[in-house]
Amino acid sequence: MAASCSQHADRPNVVLVTLDTTRADRLSCYGHRRTTSPNLDRLAKESLLFTRAYAVTSWTLPSHASLFTGKFPSSHGAQYDEHGALKLSQALAGQGRAAFQNYRVRTLSPDEHTLASILSAAGWRTCGVAGGPWTKELFGLGLGFERYDDDNLSSLNGRPGDDVTRAGLEFVRAHPDEPFFVFLNYFDAHEPNRPSDDDVRAILAPGESFETLDPAEQLRVKYEAEIFAADRAFGRFVDGLRELDRYDDTWIVVVGDHGQLLGERFLGGEPLGGHGYTLSEGELRIPLVIKAPHGAWRGVADTPLQQVDLLPLLLQELDLPLPSGVQGESPMVDGRARAVGHPIVAELYPIETTVAQGLEEDWRVRGAWRVILDGTFKFSWHGGGRNALVDLARDPEERENVLAAHPERAAALEERLTRYLSSLPPPKAQGAGGEIDAQTAEELKQLGYLGDR
Repeated sequence: MAASCSQHADRPNVVLVTLDTTRADRLSCYGHRRTTSPNLDRLAKESLLFTRAYAVTSWTLPSHASLFTGKFPSSHGAQYDEHGALKLSQALAGQGRAAFQNYRVRTLSPDEHTLASILSAAGWRTCGVAGGPWTKELFGLGLGFERYDDDNLSSLNGRPGDDVTRAGLEFVRAHPDEPFFVFLNYFDAHEPNRPSDDDVRAILAPGESFETLDPAEQLRVKYEAEIFAADRAFGRFVDGLRELDRYDDTWIVVVGDHGQLLGERFLGGEPLGGHGYTLSEGELRIPLVIKAPHGAWRGVADTPLQQVDLLPLLLQELDLPLPSGVQGESPMVDGRARAVGHPIVAELYPIETTVAQGLEEDWRVRGAWRVILDGTFKFSWHGGGRNALVDLARDPEERENVLAAHPERAAALEERLTRYLSSLPPPKAQGAGGEIDAQTAEELKQLGYLGDR
């Protein structure tokens, strides 16, 4: 086996793992007091860990599309769009969901260059394994993969992490003499959080008892126990690579798609849970761990970067040309992290009539959001005109809007944010579109995306 791997030393394997709904500060490799990620902790010791990785938005579909294309959501277009090609209304109509007649999403254009299509054309065998409904092939995320496995997505908790690992390892075993690119989406941490009692007990800190914790902390423990379950499944995949002698010559990139609100009082409002409402730090700060072949990169990097920067990073390290139109850029030069040239921005464009369903009448959780970071300051533009400026060094939970105290800084950041996003090209043309299937609609509804949050 080692001999066959060496035949492709110029084409190392690539594994891209997304930890769905996983915020960085709840992982033990990021300093969390509970041991929630022992397998990722071990990998991190042989890797480069980024402490300031940001999602491009706060929900699954556009974040994954940015990972695969190196483009921001307003440019790749795979997000909520009242004119989108994929209609969700027909499957909902029979459930009395007349309010959702205009509920649509855009999918990735078939003309997009994706990481899978680029690697496939260059000789890699490619496989994607979906763990949750928004990563199903019908949303365009299977573009470029020779095998895209979105089977077994029938339960409220999505697909179990162990099944994601099984499918990924089956593909690796089927191609023992060829370089591979495998994408794995671990969905376990997504709501609803229904961990096993064993996993809850496993992560409790010494002296902690679940029964004596207050209800809010019990919910956080359940969320962390689901992270622990995803980490266990991921660890089994890494163990499988070692057993097959494919670990050393493999790039492994582990990244979150977005985070999760865990009771933060965003801009002084009521405690919030979930994601996809705002562009809060709890929803945007994500883990990112990169293992280079043979452990060539190690340590901690505090350079800000985003999901759009991973495609150019990998193509650079694989010595493959970058397609035109990519908006991210590699944060690495000669194995050292450096600042990327684009601003750190994020976008969220929910369809107002659907996002408002079941939510309190509060501007903090309604409407479009755009944000830009500048050092410790974060400027948020809100579609309803309720803009905000937060100093994260003083206020990491974003409770206080200090825009009135820094009007010139806020105005400059708003102008920079608007200018940058306006400079991005529009999405490419979509396919013909169609209706979403009833099973996918029901899964999304029960997971909190289609009303009844």
